[in-house]
Amino acid sequence: MPHADPRIDSPMESRMRWRFLDAGFPAPDLQVEVAAGGRARWLDLGWRAERVGAEFDGQESHMTPQQLRDDRHRHNWLTEHRWTLLHFTGADVYRGHRQMLAVTARALGLRPGSWRS
Repeated sequence: MPHADPRIDSPMESRMRWRFLDAGFPAPDLQVEVAAGGRARWLDLGWRAERVGAEFDGQESHMTPQQLRDDRHRHNWLTEHRWTLLHFTGADVYRGHRQMLAVTARALGLRPGSWRS
């Protein structure tokens, strides 16, 4: 199965971004490129100054062992370059958005009460 262009956001990534904006978070950038050492990786959403990224993980993203391995290598590379990478699913975006917002707020260092759930 060919990989989608990582620079094109999906409807679920847009919905996840809307949740952050609706809660009063600083606006995340879409399709964030993280470059270091001649390599680059892409994040669905990110707050560059805080080095926090949010990924929407759809079921189709990890259909094969190679896709799962590649994703974990990418996550480890980002961690090595001092990024916090958060992973969310459709259930987080639609039914568990309060928890998604709380986890992200802590990663961003947002004060309690400075955002809405």
